[in-house]
Amino acid sequence: MRLNVRLSQEDINKIADTVVEKMLRKQLEYDYAYDQSYQQNLTYDMVLQQMVGLQLLLSEYVTTEDYEKAELTKMKIKQLKVILDKLK
Repeated sequence: MRLNVRLSQEDINKIADTVVEKMLRKQLEYDYAYDQSYQQNLTYDMVLQQMVGLQLLLSEYVTTEDYEKAELTKMKIKQLKVILDKLK
């Protein structure tokens, strides 16, 4: 049994609007997920970069025998390692 149904231009426009709206919603979901991932990677890279800088400072402090600053720097590095583990 075949129905002979004709859609009006108004019906076609409603369907088109619904399809476009769903596509835009889906695109927003993808964009949000990508942004979240990008932000997390950016933050991870920034923390990693800070840690590398602190490790260089630590080497300098040990070389110059500034052990008090070296100990403080080691504590900061440990804190950053905890943050990096959480960001993974």
